[in-house]
Amino acid sequence: MSDDPIGAAPPGPRVAWHAADPAADPVAAGADLLELDVAFSAELEPVVHHNYLLEETAWVHETPLADTGCPTLRDVLSRLDGTGLPLLLDLKTAFVDPAAAYDRVVAVVTAAAMTDRVTLVNWDHDAGAAAARRHPGVRVGLASRWLGRDVADLVRRSGCAYLYIDWEYLTPGLLAAARAAGVEVGTLEGWHPLFYERAVAWGLPVVLSNDPAACRARLRQAAGH
Repeated sequence: MSDDPIGAAPPGPRVAWHAADPAADPVAAGADLLELDVAFSAELEPVVHHNYLLEETAWVHETPLADTGCPTLRDVLSRLDGTGLPLLLDLKTAFVDPAAAYDRVVAVVTAAAMTDRVTLVNWDHDAGAAAARRHPGVRVGLASRWLGRDVADLVRRSGCAYLYIDWEYLTPGLLAAARAAGVEVGTLEGWHPLFYERAVAWGLPVVLSNDPAACRARLRQAAGH
């Protein structure tokens, strides 16, 4: 894959609120979109929770919903409905049946009439591809520390519309290939000062940040605004 610089870059990246607080106001936080982690209770109820663990010795997937203390995805989507913001849902399916988990989430998203705003993201590429085939009306994304395969081939095989890749492995060529394949790329805000300059110059579509307002200010500064 070529690493030649991308030509005309699109407008600056959109900023996603990484692991957003479901009780906070995302618009006031400066987010263009939200990233929520979705785990699953013992009943396979989708809940919004950042980790697989509730405590050091309590797994979400082994805990009844009433004892998790986590808001359900259903309730969070209901509260966010009026914001109009797109959502990236990072599904934690490592310890549950991924097909059943996807189906439960799709049912919740469909009932909330938010399929046009939601992307279901998973680190399990086979599960994501299978979900895309079962639910063609739902946008599916894949996550990877790095991408060791051709982007166009991955999109063709998986049907994904979004890729998360760790920022250390992003290149201009990869972003150009993703753009040509019609796929958005997102990455977590990097610690290196050059991250913001590269995000702007390379036309990175989405930056995930724990502080959207501060991230946007750094991106604007890198763009010379």
